[in-house]
Amino acid sequence: MRYGGLFVHKRKEVYEMLGANGVLLLTLLLYAAIIYGVVRLIKYFIRYGIDYYFKKLDARQTEQEK
Repeated sequence: MRYGGLFVHKRKEVYEMLGANGVLLLTLLLYAAIIYGVVRLIKYFIRYGIDYYFKKLDARQTEQEK
């Protein structure tokens, strides 16, 4: 119980040392990292989704030619 309060107190000291601008910067960096990850995930799904579509289309066309 005593150590939990110590941890919260230490964390509060860290945020006080950063100040309002530091906390704002960390928040913006966190948002930027999340947006970056989401954009990469969307690009991955678009790239491999298009590859999958054209493979299926090619397989369907060769099947119809036979």
